[in-house]
Amino acid sequence: MRALLLLALSAAPFVFTPTAFAEELRVNTVAAADISAAFRPAAETSRKKLDYTFLDDMLDVSVVSLGPSDRRRKSRPPVMTGSKIVTGHISAYRLEGNRITYHFLNESYLEDLILYRQELEQLGGNIGLTNLSKKEQLAYWFNLHNVAMIEQVLKDYYTKYPSRIKIGEVPLDDAKILNVKNIPLSLRDIREKIVFPNWKNPDVIYGFYRGDIGSPAIQTFAYSGENVDTLLKLQGYEFVNALRGFNLSEKARRVSKLYHEARQFYFQDWENDIEAHLLKYARDDVAEEVRTQKPVIVDEYDDFIGDLVGGQRPRAGLFRLKTAAGFPLDSQIPFEAQRLISENKIKYDTLKAKGLIQRGTVIIEDIETRDPDAPDP
Repeated sequence: MRALLLLALSAAPFVFTPTAFAEELRVNTVAAADISAAFRPAAETSRKKLDYTFLDDMLDVSVVSLGPSDRRRKSRPPVMTGSKIVTGHISAYRLEGNRITYHFLNESYLEDLILYRQELEQLGGNIGLTNLSKKEQLAYWFNLHNVAMIEQVLKDYYTKYPSRIKIGEVPLDDAKILNVKNIPLSLRDIREKIVFPNWKNPDVIYGFYRGDIGSPAIQTFAYSGENVDTLLKLQGYEFVNALRGFNLSEKARRVSKLYHEARQFYFQDWENDIEAHLLKYARDDVAEEVRTQKPVIVDEYDDFIGDLVGGQRPRAGLFRLKTAAGFPLDSQIPFEAQRLISENKIKYDTLKAKGLIQRGTVIIEDIETRDPDAPDP
């Protein structure tokens, strides 16, 4: 297991190694109402940076990108010859966002994920978390939240609805499955008691992966202090221009329930604030729909699992992957995943023909620079 690295800009690197501790140790030393205060960003006194290279590697082998939405609801897939049952994904939004290949992930992957999550928890209590830069803190909370979500879905796999997972009798979102600085935390605590009250930019909504199709996308790499601002903009652009983020019906402008969950923090003047936020990312054709003078209502949320096979054991017929030389790999593609990939290929070709997909994306942003001839700080 690769350890997390803390790189202090003005000191020698400090290596934080994983340590085993009992999963059931959850000592509640801070009342729930005080969670926000306990993790409120303080004056930045530390220039440490967290290295998430190991998480980059774990996401790279497990996340499949489906690309941008074509803003078309998909019809129900046809049944196979000789069958009356449609297996796999049937959601109208099934070609939006990214997918995690849960059906390929084994016990070894889960063990590494658990150990890594434990590292993140202990790291948060050993580095003066609230004194890091706000970008470093934000990346930390995104990664801890998302790793814990993936872990719980994988533990309960095959499951069709991550939001319905229970830890004991408590729904996953509210279960105290994490512990940082000896303070038990739920996934909702991270979002609504730590990040939303302490970060004023509603873009933070897009950093939290929920495990389902309605969620903001999960990327093939981790958040970091260096990429968090840019990545949230990319996440916001993808989500707003997808039907699961915003769509126009005959009578209303429909938005994701994720906006409504964060309403008290970012959208108190509901319709005006939502419209202004959507227009920040909406491309021209979507912006026309956003400006339509119809009431804003919360759309039905698609809480079906964001995997490739629809949260069920794949059908017996499998398609074997092959290398460029024609030799088979150990991995196999179930029928349900093959169908989804084939549908997405058609979508991709359509977007490419419309000029909505380019060969690459170039992102230009200002970065901090220093004169190489200047003395070290």
